[in-house]
Amino acid sequence: MMTKHVLKEDLKNLSREQLIEKYPEDFAAFQSAGSFKDRSFLDRINPFTPFSKKKFVPSENAKALLNKYKERTGKNLVVLPISAGMGKEQAKRSIEGGLQGMFKPYSLFGGSEDPINRYVYLNPEEVKTKGKDGLYDKSPGLFTLAHEAYHSSDPTLLDEPVRGKMPTGIRAKAAGFIDFLTQDATDLDKRGKASRIKNFRNLPLNEQYMQSGQEPLFRYQKELDAQIGAAKDFDDLGIEGFNTKNVFLPDYPREYVRSHMDNFKDFAYRDAQGYDEFTDTYGDTGFQTVRNVQKQIPILEEQYKNKAMDYEREKMSDFLKNRRRNPFK
Repeated sequence: MMTKHVLKEDLKNLSREQLIEKYPEDFAAFQSAGSFKDRSFLDRINPFTPFSKKKFVPSENAKALLNKYKERTGKNLVVLPISAGMGKEQAKRSIEGGLQGMFKPYSLFGGSEDPINRYVYLNPEEVKTKGKDGLYDKSPGLFTLAHEAYHSSDPTLLDEPVRGKMPTGIRAKAAGFIDFLTQDATDLDKRGKASRIKNFRNLPLNEQYMQSGQEPLFRYQKELDAQIGAAKDFDDLGIEGFNTKNVFLPDYPREYVRSHMDNFKDFAYRDAQGYDEFTDTYGDTGFQTVRNVQKQIPILEEQYKNKAMDYEREKMSDFLKNRRRNPFK
């Protein structure tokens, strides 16, 4: 449990690494999920293990979490470094961009419909803790593991709001092959842009806003579900952690809502000004066209935020009502 000497100003102003360095007894504890060790060649060619150079060695808390998911789902939760899911160079760029973990629901191996395993991928350098020698040890984060573990067991993750139920595994591969043969005249694997709505440009602005916002809103909901699911796992296992005590759980999921609002605003103003992507020029659409957008955007944004907040209030209320303590005090 956090000791009283932690200053509120530090919680507000210091970075996570600075908090760990200044208050190691409060912020370093229980943050590591374990470590990745080199896997032997014989282990790598074993058909019952993932073909990865690294093997995950879980911490005690991570072991408890993995066992919980095994009991809950009957599936093995396999933990791999992000590079095993996308290649070394792309993983490096993604991690530099802030990626801490991922689950690939459409994958044939380890995806949402794999009958045996679920693969989750973690940033092996997310958590930095200072050892006795003064050097920092790097390891994947425990909360991120819990977050991705929740995704891996969420049966609604494939229920896209625009594209419908997404095909996975062999069905997705077969559908993708047919799409390739038809030069994307078909979209059987449903990997086309979710915003590809029939006659989209002819819809009124308010319908464009809500139609194109369905997928970001869905992502927001799924990420909030995973944040709350991870926090519940921490509670159930008796784990005290930085993420559930001092980070407001909806902060990260809200980025999906903010992103849609920013992107659509940019699109709407460009469109109102007659922007041509091919020539990178603007037409003369008149002041009134732009003014109409200016009037509508704030109203549409408020409606969109309200849809997100209704979901958030319900989920957070249920979570805080049922947990043993309030971590946000």
